[in-house]
Amino acid sequence: LGWFLIDKIMKAPNPEKKPGLALWRFCYSIVGLEEKHLTGFKQACTLNDWFMFVEEENETDKMFGVTLKEYGAKEVKLGVKGCATKLSDKMILGDYIAEIVYPKTFRKLWEIQNRLPKQLAKFNLGKHIQLMRLPQPKMTVILTKNKKLAEEYRKEYLQRERN
Repeated sequence: LGWFLIDKIMKAPNPEKKPGLALWRFCYSIVGLEEKHLTGFKQACTLNDWFMFVEEENETDKMFGVTLKEYGAKEVKLGVKGCATKLSDKMILGDYIAEIVYPKTFRKLWEIQNRLPKQLAKFNLGKHIQLMRLPQPKMTVILTKNKKLAEEYRKEYLQRERN
């Protein structure tokens, strides 16, 4: 999924250079991505300013958020209530909104993985990568072109960022 989000959504044409938004339940990890996709993430963050808003705020999300900023994300804000649903996340770029819908069981596994370690020293990265990759769940991406709605999302979340 990571490579798809980077190559097909984050690097999509955005001629007006509108900021990109990621509205996530949990902070995404770039751990385990191939070098070409890590480079792609950096390129995406130079092409457009990316602001990540994450509903959760736990030690794992904090660690992944710091990593995303180090790789070029403009801002990663944790603890943003209501920015994602139990089963889906959104990414907005230009006039497009991509909704990523996850199977309930995978989303629950992700929740356990991110909330479980109370200290980063207890986070088992190898197990995390294995658990997040093995199920290979079917995810659905719904792509909508809606300039007005995309602007509403930017207005809502970027205004929060400034306050």
